Amino acid sequence: MEFYQLGNIQTKSVSGNVHKAVFTLTGEQVAIKVLAKSTLDAADTEEVVLSKIDTMLKLDHPHFAKLLDWFEADDKYYLVFQLCTGKTLFDKIRDHGQLAEADASKYMQGIFQAVAQLHQHGIMHHKLNPRKLDTEVDFDDRYWKDVSDQAKDFIRSCMCGDPEKRLTAEQALEHPWLSSK
Repeated sequence: MEFYQLGNIQTKSVSGNVHKAVFTLTGEQVAIKVLAKSTLDAADTEEVVLSKIDTMLKLDHPHFAKLLDWFEADDKYYLVFQLCTGKTLFDKIRDHGQLAEADASKYMQGIFQAVAQLHQHGIMHHKLNPRKLDTEVDFDDRYWKDVSDQAKDFIRSCMCGDPEKRLTAEQALEHPWLSSK
């Protein structure tokens, strides 16, 4: 922590807190995730943690916060990330209401490009893991009448309960609803 001035906590989680910080040599604002070793899963041995850090250092995508640096203390790991500012996609939707279909396609393309890169590195993002996908997708005309058949097909293909039939991130990027935009 010699070269970083830790600021306020931005987010809290079970695995650790994220602080806004400043790299004192340049004045660059960064985000530092502080992981207490005592809160890590038993499976997260030092070797596993270092492997995960190595993988994060290799990720490079505009939709990922870039891991810039990391260091270890006796009881904690400190992961230094690019500071992300601005609104999340959820905030934009909440503030503006319904998205135009072309905008939704553009956002989904970015999301699937990011997920595809994760998959290329053997990473499954657990918050994107589909749950309860064994029900039929219902497109009630009250809400979906102005949505294209291509968009509906894309959604059905992504929400398929059978993982053998469900689109992978790479396949989703080839779907006409995304690839024609």
